[in-house]
Amino acid sequence: MEVIVGNQSVPVREGPDGRLQATFRATEDTNRVIIPSDCIGTLHVDDIQLEEGLKATPYTEPKVFENDISGIFKDLRDLNLKIDDTESGLQTQIKINQSGLEQEIEDTQKGLASRLIATADIWQSQLKDTEQNLRSAMQQTSDSLITLIEDTDEENFSQTVQLVSGLQSTVEGQLRSQQTQLEGLIASTVKSATGADSLIWQTLESHGAQITNAQGDINSVEQRANSAHSRISDVEGNQIQITQTVDALDSRISNVNGDVSRLTQTVNGLSYDVHNANGTLKTEIRNLAGQIESKVSRGELDSIIRSSGDSIWFAVGNRVENVAQNSKMNGEDIVSEINISPSGVRIAGENLHVSAQTVIDGGVITNNMLANNISANKITSGELNANQVRIVNLDVNSLTGNTTRFVQTNWNNAVGGNVHIDGSGIISNAPNSSQTYIQNGVVGTRNPNGASIGYIGYEDDGGSPVYTVRQTLGSHFKVKANTSGGSRDVFSLMSAGTEAYINTNNFYVQSSSTIFSGDVRLNFDRELRMNDGNIVNPYGIYFNHGGSLYSVSSNSQLRLQTANNSNLSIRSNGSEALRIDGSYMYSMRNLSMEGNRITNQSDRRLKRDVEPTKIRSLQAIRRWKIVDFNWLDSDLNRQQGRQIGVIAQDTPEISVYDDKQDTWAVDSYKQTVMNTHAIQELDQITQVIGQKVKSNSDRLHELEHELSNARDRISELEAQLA
Repeated sequence: MEVIVGNQSVPVREGPDGRLQATFRATEDTNRVIIPSDCIGTLHVDDIQLEEGLKATPYTEPKVFENDISGIFKDLRDLNLKIDDTESGLQTQIKINQSGLEQEIEDTQKGLASRLIATADIWQSQLKDTEQNLRSAMQQTSDSLITLIEDTDEENFSQTVQLVSGLQSTVEGQLRSQQTQLEGLIASTVKSATGADSLIWQTLESHGAQITNAQGDINSVEQRANSAHSRISDVEGNQIQITQTVDALDSRISNVNGDVSRLTQTVNGLSYDVHNANGTLKTEIRNLAGQIESKVSRGELDSIIRSSGDSIWFAVGNRVENVAQNSKMNGEDIVSEINISPSGVRIAGENLHVSAQTVIDGGVITNNMLANNISANKITSGELNANQVRIVNLDVNSLTGNTTRFVQTNWNNAVGGNVHIDGSGIISNAPNSSQTYIQNGVVGTRNPNGASIGYIGYEDDGGSPVYTVRQTLGSHFKVKANTSGGSRDVFSLMSAGTEAYINTNNFYVQSSSTIFSGDVRLNFDRELRMNDGNIVNPYGIYFNHGGSLYSVSSNSQLRLQTANNSNLSIRSNGSEALRIDGSYMYSMRNLSMEGNRITNQSDRRLKRDVEPTKIRSLQAIRRWKIVDFNWLDSDLNRQQGRQIGVIAQDTPEISVYDDKQDTWAVDSYKQTVMNTHAIQELDQITQVIGQKVKSNSDRLHELEHELSNARDRISELEAQLA
C-alpha cells in the first residue's frame, strides 16, 4: 500500500500500535494526500496525524466525563489532578479546594507555560514564553484590574492599573512613560535614566507642560482661562518668565547674580525696568499715551528724560526728585538741567560748552557771554577790548590804519623771515634750509638742497578720492619718538616703500584703552605671508565667533577648543567631512585605517562589577532583520547606491538615540560583542548536538550489531525449519 503526497509516492507500513505510517520529505507545498485503492467501496479514515521527525508518537483518544459528583466524591474537599505527557512535553496540573482554583499548563518543548488562580476575592492569570523571555499577567479584584506584559531578560514592560478612582498606564525600557487619569486630572510623563523628563497635565481649571533635561534646565508652560504663564530656567539659576492676562503682558529675565530685566505692557502703556542685584545700577522707561519718561540710576546719581505733548525735560543730579519739583539746589547737587516747553528753553548747569556753529535770531546774550556772529548795528555804545574779542569775516576795506598787519608784505618782512606768503602758497623755512610748503592743495617738504622728499594731500586714485601720504623715490618715511636717551625710530618705511619696520619692544592696537578690543585686520591681498617664517610664542589664537587654538605647557598639548555649545567642523570639497559636538564625533566620509587598528580600552583594572552577561545574544540576533535600502537622495554625505544593514528601531539591543540629531543609531562595538557572544552560544549548541550525534551514532552501531545477530538467528531458524 502507498499514499501520494503531492507528486511523491510514499510506501505505507503498519506501526507497532496498529496504525499505518508513511514517512516522506516535504520538497514543495501541497494541499492534498491521495490514498490509492483497487477495492470497490467506501474507505473510512478515522484520523490523520501529521508529525515532524522519524518517530511516531502514540495516539490516545481523549475521554470526556460528564457526571455529577456522587458517592465518595461528595465528601471531596481537595482535588489535585496532574496530567503529564512525556512524549509531547505537555504538563497540566489542576488544584481545587474550598478556597479556590489553581491551574498550570506547561509545554516544555516550546518553553510555554500558563497559570490561572481564582479565589472568591481575586483572579490571576499568567502566560510565559521562556524561549523569548516574555511574560504577560493579569490580576483582577472587585476594586482593581492590573495587566502586565514584560521582557524578563531586558527588563522592558508595559503595565496598566485600573481603579474605581482612576487609571494608570506605564511603559518602561530605555525610557519610561506613564499616563495617569483621575476624576479631575489627566497627566502623562516621559523619563530617562539620566534625569531628563517631560510632563503634560490637564485639569478643569488649567493645563500645562514641563520639560527638564539631564542638566537640570526646565521649560514649563501653564494656561488657564484668564491667564498664561511660561518659565525657562537652567540649573545655575538663570530664568525667563512670561505672564499673559487679558489686560497685561509681563516678561521677566533674571540671572544667577540677581540681575533683572522686566517688560510690562498694558492698554495704558509700556514699562521697561533693568537693574542689577543690589540696585546700584537701574534703568526705567515708561511709555504712556501722552508721555515718555526714561530714568537711569547709578548709585546716588540719577538722570531723567521726560517728553510730553508740550514739553521735553532733562535732568541729571543726585536729587532728581527735587529737580523735578524745581526746588532750590546748589552747584554740587546739579550736574545739568534742561527744560524745554512752548514758552522757551531753560538750560541750567555749572558749565555749558557749545562747540558747533550757533545762530541766534532775535535773541539776547547777557552776562559776559561771547558770540561769533553779532550784527554790528546791535553794538551802539560801550568799549570793545581787542584782547578779549575774536573777529572773523572782517571787511578790511572798511578799516583804517596800518593794513599791512593783515597782508602779505607784513608776513614776508616779519622778524625772522621764516614764513613767505604769495599767490602760489605758503613756505616755512627751517634753519637747516629745509622747507615745509602748502602749494597746489598739498603739504610737502623739501630737503636742504631744495628737492622734494614727499607730501600729504588729495590724490585721485582712478576716480576715487584718496588722502595720501607720499614719499619721493629714494626717500624714507619715519616716525620718531623722544626717549630719555634721545630719540628712536618707532616706525620706518624704507627703500621707497618696499620695506617697513616697527621698532618698539611692544606693539599694541588699542580701542577705549583696551588692548585689541576693536578689530585688528592685516589685509595683504587677503593673506598674511610669513615667507617660510614662523609665528613664535603666541599664547593662543582666538576666533571671532568663539573657539581658540593654543598650546598647554603643563602637558605639552596643542589644543583646538570650540566655544560653548558649538561644534568643530572639518570640510572638504565644499561639504562637511567631520563634525564633533558635545556628545558624538560624526564622520561623513568612509574611514580608512591604512592597515592600522581601532582600539577601545578594555583593561580589567578599569572595570568593576564584572559578571557573565545575562543577554541572550543569539535569541536577539534571530529577531534582527537584515534589510537592503537606499539612503535619502537629499543627504549627499552618505554613501549612495543599494546598501545592506539593520534598522536601529528594530534592533533595540544595540540602538542608541541621538537627542541632538533626533535620530537613532547603532552601537557597532556592542553589535560586534553580541555577534561574538552569539558565536559562543552557537558553539555550545553545536557541542550539545555533537554529543547527541555521537550518542545516536553509538546507538546506531549497537542496533546494527543487534540486527546482524538477529539476521543470523533468523537464518539459523529458517535452516532448522527447512
